[in-house]
This record gives sequence, structure tokens and C-alpha cells, in this order.
Amino acid sequence: MTTVCEVGPGTVRLLDPGTDCAAAFPIPSEETTADGWRSALQPLLAGASDVLLVHPSWWTADRVALVAGAAGGLAARVRTVARGELLHPNEVFVEIGPEFVVIGDGEGITGAETRCAEPVVVVDRAAGRLAAGLVHIDAPAGVPGADALAARLARQLRVDGRPVRVLTDRHLRLAAREAPQPVVPKRRLPPVAVRVLAAVAALAIVAGMAVVHEKPSATTDLVDGRVTMRVPAHWAVHRVTDGPGSARVEVAAPDDPGAVLYLTQSVVPDPDPAAAAAALRAALDAEPPDVFVDFNPADQRSGRPAVTYREIRPGREIAWTVLLSGRVRIAIGCQRAPGACAEAIASAREIG
Repeated sequence: MTTVCEVGPGTVRLLDPGTDCAAAFPIPSEETTADGWRSALQPLLAGASDVLLVHPSWWTADRVALVAGAAGGLAARVRTVARGELLHPNEVFVEIGPEFVVIGDGEGITGAETRCAEPVVVVDRAAGRLAAGLVHIDAPAGVPGADALAARLARQLRVDGRPVRVLTDRHLRLAAREAPQPVVPKRRLPPVAVRVLAAVAALAIVAGMAVVHEKPSATTDLVDGRVTMRVPAHWAVHRVTDGPGSARVEVAAPDDPGAVLYLTQSVVPDPDPAAAAAALRAALDAEPPDVFVDFNPADQRSGRPAVTYREIRPGREIAWTVLLSGRVRIAIGCQRAPGACAEAIASAREIG
């Protein structure tokens, strides 16, 4: 008999297809080691012969392997399956996490939206990303506010005339009971279809969460607020909120501390390029002298019209490229990363 264990995003618990779910345990943090996961799983899995681990669809392959390895020391056989593969392999779906929601369809995960915004904004943004057809809304147990957000999204979609199914523990237990032996996905997600750095890479962002959609190539799509741009897939991402300069997302090379990309964004009252450039120049002129230099309001970068300037601080110099995308001003800072910088500038844009 297969023992089905839900490992996140809100709880770690057994799923008995015929009864209520067993007592839940807190989900271990991203930094938890294999030993930590083994301790969390031991009360549930010790002595099991066949285990199926149901994990969040956005988990990285490394994290899935870590948890499966920990379970492997407790059970004779361990298999894994993403919630998306198990619950809705052929449907449009929304999967709600603690800090974000992921959106997908029959081909895999297609996007993500931060939950840092007001629920009505999260719902509007998520609804706008959904493909046509029946929508499955997955509100996993233990995720704060997931049920309320799922209900709000379902109401909105029904008002829009969309068919909706809000999934419950009953659906999860039934899907687990009917899972084939072994589980053979109808389509495989990319190695990390959506890496939400706030949770998956131990990136906690209080506002404007950065989300990364990884591609099979060496670059990923970094999404922060209303902006997306391509960055190197293996670079570390975190938010800088202290020190001089504006709050920014920093993307740093793991093997070269001096190679860094920065991203900031703001909404401009006037989308006219000349007006936006003038407003930026006025803001920079208000800063201490000799910090922002070489201002060019009519430059070109990666084939795009841009405002450029340099920021000079003790121990670093950043070349900034400022683009307009709709009413969003996107500023990309480059420090010793010309190739990555060119790719980021070429791809940067406002998202809906």
C-alpha cells in the first residue's frame, strides 16, 4: 500500500485516501538540511514500504531531491509528484503559495504573481494570466489566507463567465488514491519552471516580491512587481533596501562578487520620453554632486532608446540604463557584467 505524504507548501502530513488527513506538521524552512527533513518525516514515514511525496509545483529539482533523499532513509521506496501533475495535468490552474500564486496549464507553469499586493490586485493579475477553459484553483492546506484568496478568485472568474473548480482535500486524496504506479507525468515541467526566490531561494522580500521563471537555457526571467527582464539563471537574487541609492533588486554572479545587475522601477506620470528624462535629471541633480555623472537623455542601449548615466559610490561604479515601457520607468544598473547587462536591457519590459 502506498503512503501518500504532502510536503508543503503549508504543512507536512499524511493523506489517507479514505479518511480525514492525519495531523499536520510545520513545513521545514528552505535552509533545512536533509537531517532536518528526516526528523520532520520520521513520525510519518518510518517503516513505510512505498511512499509518494506530493510537493509544490514550483519547487526546484534540488529541493525535491533533498526531501526525497531524506524520505529514502525512512522508507523502502520513494516517489515524488508535483501538485500540478497530480491534481490537474490537463487543466488551467492556479496554485496558491504563502507569498505568491503560480499559474499554469497543460504545458506546465506559465507565470506567477506575488501576494504582496492587495488581494483584489492579486486576483485581477492572476485572472488576466489565465488561458481559456476550466480553471482549477488549488488552495493548499496550511497556507495563510489561501481559502479566502481562492474564493475571491473563483467569484471573479465566475463573474467573467469562466468555469471554475476550487479544489479541496477531498480532491487531493482522491487524486493520490488514483495516481498510477509509478507516477508517469504526461508532461514534465522545466527543471525549475517557476522559482520564487522569496521561498525557494530563501529570499524574503517584504514588498514587490521578485519571482524567477527559469528557462532551459542559461537565462531566467526575473519578475519584480510590474517588470520582467532576463538574467543569468545561476546568479543570486536579493533585495537591497539599506545603504545609499534607491531600493533595488540585486542579481549577483556567484563566482565574481564584482559582477552585478540591479533593477529598480517606478511609475511615471507622463509617458513622454522627454518629460520622463527631465524628471529623472531633476531627481539626480538633487543628489550630492559627483555621485551621478555622464547623464545622457537620448542614448541607445541594446538597440533601444534610453537615458544613461553612471553612479559612483565608494568601492563601486554602476552604469545605469533607464527605459520607458508604458508608464513604467525601468532602471537597469550594470557593474562588470556587459553580456548579462545587454541581455537584461534588451528583454526588460512592463508586464500586465
